Amino acid sequence: MRWFRWIVLTGSLVFLVACTTTSQTPLPTVTPVPPPPTSSSSPGSLQSLPSIADIVERVMPAVVAVNTEAVQVDFFFQMVVPGAGTGAIVRPDGYIVTNNHVIEDAREITVVLADGRTFPATVIGRDPEGDLAVIKIEAEGLPTVSFGNSRSLRIGDWVIALGNAEGLEGSSTVTLGIVSALGRTIQTDAATQAFLFDTIQTDAAINPGNSGGPLVNLEGEMVGINTAIQGNAQGIGFAIPAAVVEPTVASLIERGRVIRAYLGVENVALSPSVARQLGIEQTEGIFLRRVLAGTPAGRAGLQPGDVMLKLGGELVRSDAEFRRALWRYRPGDTIVVEFLRNGRTSTVSVTLDERPPSAALFQSSAFA
Repeated sequence: MRWFRWIVLTGSLVFLVACTTTSQTPLPTVTPVPPPPTSSSSPGSLQSLPSIADIVERVMPAVVAVNTEAVQVDFFFQMVVPGAGTGAIVRPDGYIVTNNHVIEDAREITVVLADGRTFPATVIGRDPEGDLAVIKIEAEGLPTVSFGNSRSLRIGDWVIALGNAEGLEGSSTVTLGIVSALGRTIQTDAATQAFLFDTIQTDAAINPGNSGGPLVNLEGEMVGINTAIQGNAQGIGFAIPAAVVEPTVASLIERGRVIRAYLGVENVALSPSVARQLGIEQTEGIFLRRVLAGTPAGRAGLQPGDVMLKLGGELVRSDAEFRRALWRYRPGDTIVVEFLRNGRTSTVSVTLDERPPSAALFQSSAFA
C-alpha cells in the first residue's frame, strides 16, 4: 500500500510539473487559514496529564506502613501471621487513621514512618462497622495530611492513592486515577452482612497493603481512606469518604468508640422486585421487617410491615439514604418519621437511643 501511494504521488507530481512547464499559468495564491484557538481558550479542555510530583512530595511524609502480627490457631498449633497495611497521620502527636480490618485481631502493631523510623503502636479505638480505626505512636512534631471536602467530589475528578502496596520495602506506592462513581454501597463481610455506604469508587490502583492509606485530591487533601477492591474486576477500588472518616476519627480519639443513633428495626429497602416478593404495592421506601420491643421504634408505635418514607424530613429510598439520614442525629434527639401503613400515610415522633455494639445487633437481627 505504501508503494502504491508513492507511485500515485510521484505520477501526480510529474503531471503537475508538466502542466506548469507547458502553460506557464501561475498557480492561485492560497490564503493560510489561521489555526484553531489553543485549548487555553477552551474552558475545561485538557492540555496534558497533571503532574502529581509536588503533591506526592507534600503528602508522602504523612503516609505510614502499618505492619501487624496476629496469632492464628488451628487444631494442632498456633502460628504467627504477619499482615501489612497503611495509615495516614492526622495529628502531629502520633494519631494515625487506618482501616479496622488492618489491625483487627493484631497482637502487635508496628508503624514505619516515611523517614524509616519504626514505632510500636497502640489501638485508641475501632469502628468495625465503618471499617475505621485510630492507632497512636509516641512521637511529636509529625507531618500530617489534612482532610478535604469529599462532598465536593465529582465523577471524573483526579485522585491519587498512596499506600504500602503488597508490603513492599521502601517508600509508599503512588497511583493516579479518577473518581469513577460516588455513593457506592459495598458488602465487606457476607457472614455478618456488613456493608459500607456512600463509598468513592476509583480506578486508581489499590492493591493489598493499600488498605488504610489516603486517597487525595490535586490539592493534596485527603478525601478518602482506601479500603477495598473488586477482586474479580480491573480498576475498581473503593474508599471511605472523608465526610465519614473525619467525624469517626474525632469520636474515636475522644471516646474510643463511635456513637451512633439507633431506631431498633430490621429493614430492607424497597424496589419493584422486592415489593413483588413481599406482596405489597409500595415500591419505594424502607420496609420494616421487624421492630424490637423497648427500642425507640417500638416505643413510638412503629410496626412490622410499615414502610418508612421520610426520616427527619429526608426521603429514605435506599439503605444508604436511611443510614445517612439516621446518623445525622445523636442519641437523645427526637425526630419525625413519616411512614405508610395500610395505604395511609402517618407521622410519629421518635426519640433515638445509642446504637448497641455490632455483635449484639447481629444477634438481634436489628441493624438500625
